Amino acid sequence: IFGESAGGMSVACHLLMSESAGLFSQAIIESEPFGLPFRTSKTYPSFSATLARKAKCAGALQKKGWEPCMRALNVSLVLEAQAAAEKDLFAEVGHFLDTFIPFSPVVGPTVGLTVQPLQGFVTNRSVADVPLMVGVNRQESLLFIYEAFSSKLSKVEEDAVLGVIFGVSTTVTINKRYPRTAAQKAAHDYRNHSVNITNDCLFRCATRHAALSLTKQRSQGVRASPTFLYHFDHVISFGSAFWLPSTPVCVDAVCHGEELPFVFDPNTSSVNRSFTADEAALALSMQTYWSNFAKSGAPGVAAGVAWPELNAANESAIHLRGAGGNIVDHAVYADRCEFWDGLGYEWVLNP
Repeated sequence: IFGESAGGMSVACHLLMSESAGLFSQAIIESEPFGLPFRTSKTYPSFSATLARKAKCAGALQKKGWEPCMRALNVSLVLEAQAAAEKDLFAEVGHFLDTFIPFSPVVGPTVGLTVQPLQGFVTNRSVADVPLMVGVNRQESLLFIYEAFSSKLSKVEEDAVLGVIFGVSTTVTINKRYPRTAAQKAAHDYRNHSVNITNDCLFRCATRHAALSLTKQRSQGVRASPTFLYHFDHVISFGSAFWLPSTPVCVDAVCHGEELPFVFDPNTSSVNRSFTADEAALALSMQTYWSNFAKSGAPGVAAGVAWPELNAANESAIHLRGAGGNIVDHAVYADRCEFWDGLGYEWVLNP
């Protein structure tokens, strides 16, 4: 079972839901925002109402309910309303992070998924005992922050948003750990500061926390199956064709979704581009790892580099990159991620 982003959310759900037991033998989760809380049966209605208003179904909300009006819309109008609702910072006061992923699985006592995925992984709440491959890209949240804030983000605005998410006192602690740079201050734009924070708390460190939790459970005999962690770190050579015109900020970055062309190796002639020699080698190595894992539950060896199982002692992970080839890293993000582990991920576990 395979998932990228929203699909990764679905995979995380299936790993936790007893109804999915026996339906898959391995799981691959790419770019799962483990630090992003799923909506609950209590928080979802406010987003639905905002979506309906953006789709100009407000009258229906007051009379017969929004569903008939929404069902009558074509796909384009639904997507336009979704994009507008995502940018509405007041759509879900107190649950700002929910706007990053407009449609997500629901956590609740009667819907099969009874806990947030991160909580389930950390506590081994019936997580399916199957081999897991999981990882993130270097700048996962860049795309989401620049979608949420299409113009400059002031210091006051950023502090207000961070305060809503983490609480005022925790925001002070976070800002000490992630000091604002001179360039950000000169530009009066703190979007990149928010990117640095959310890269870690939503993606990199929350994923590490979930993966290490499963690994520790394996060492304790609670689980039998291994976990394999990766870091994807390559700026695609034809970023202008890949990201423009919609997302110029990602042209020279390793954004969310940047690994997909290397996993699936599509025909790039449609955009009049081709992989460099290094990129072709990277793509072949990733396809080898992914297909090995699908067949046997272990990524094995590609281009002479064995991908080791993650373990708590040295945090072995594969570093997927173009120039120089892939390497095995150890505890690369341990220092910064232990900071987030120390905060306890309260915004996820008690959303």
